[in-house]
Amino acid sequence: MDEFAEVEALLAKLRDRLDLAGLEDPDVRDMLATVRTVAHATLHAAGPMAAFAAGYAAARAGGSAAATAKALADIRATVAPTDA
Repeated sequence: MDEFAEVEALLAKLRDRLDLAGLEDPDVRDMLATVRTVAHATLHAAGPMAAFAAGYAAARAGGSAAATAKALADIRATVAPTDA
């Protein structure tokens, strides 16, 4: 099993254990890339907190995969703004 499959399997277990029925699975690669960006742009310990914030924001916005993607994009823009 590759590492992304292992992460997705863990998410499935957590969904069941934490009664997260109705919440859509996030894009695992996007989530991990965002956590890596935060950890490298700020403090390593901030990475897990950013993941928590993304999950909380996504849940408040209905729990869709699109809500999670938006939260992740907002976090990346906050810690690593681009010169647009």
